[in-house]
Amino acid sequence: MHPKQIWQKISLKRSFIQGLVAGIGWGLGATVGVVILLWILGWVFSFLGGLPIIGNFFADIIAATREALELR
Repeated sequence: MHPKQIWQKISLKRSFIQGLVAGIGWGLGATVGVVILLWILGWVFSFLGGLPIIGNFFADIIAATREALELR
């Protein structure tokens, strides 16, 4: 069969449903993957005592932002 004939035989409804299911699957997979990655990083940082370093980093960003807003 020619590739164009294959695409012509797939209905629009079926194509939409397949795309929807694939998109939901991809989104759930990406979300679960990020959650697992962040959980592992948090777990490692808890043993290393690295969370105060991250907190200080964000505190510095907030302080710099406040200074920039006050200068305006």
